[in-house]
Amino acid sequence: GAYYAYQEFANAKGVPANSLDVFTSNSYEGFLGTFYSSSQSEELKNNPDTVVTYTPLGTNNLMLTDQNGISVTKEIVSSADDLSAGSKYMCFIGGDQPYAHIMNPQIQDGSSIAVFKESYANCFIPFLVDHYADIYIIDYRYYQNDFVSLIQENHIQDVLFLNNLSAINEVLRLEEMEALVP
Repeated sequence: GAYYAYQEFANAKGVPANSLDVFTSNSYEGFLGTFYSSSQSEELKNNPDTVVTYTPLGTNNLMLTDQNGISVTKEIVSSADDLSAGSKYMCFIGGDQPYAHIMNPQIQDGSSIAVFKESYANCFIPFLVDHYADIYIIDYRYYQNDFVSLIQENHIQDVLFLNNLSAINEVLRLEEMEALVP
């Protein structure tokens, strides 16, 4: 699903989408995600999913800032071999952190995007890496700073809101989100 969303994004942006065969990929069987953890459904438990990763070409490093304000370097796509069935999705962008920044050294054109997201976007973000010099990732559920200042101070050109349908039920800081839309 993340790849299909990426193809639509690339089409809307007017850039060619990378084909899946250019990426290094890995598969991790036995994933039980959010719907299983909230429902404890035997049907889901007996039919686990497979997490498939595609490592970006330009870089596989990001700098994230956790909920304690500590910044660390992580991989954009890491191995899920040693993760539990419910944690395999943590192999994408270091999991759900308030803020992360990806700098692609292969792109020097100053292009940038801010992605406002929750966990469902984590598997999509690796596909953006090969199209931007800088990607700013903001999990609005945990980010405590001013969104508008982040965008202005970093001269961010593109803004993407990428959420699942359940996000409609979550409380957003609408006054800040509305300030981003002309």
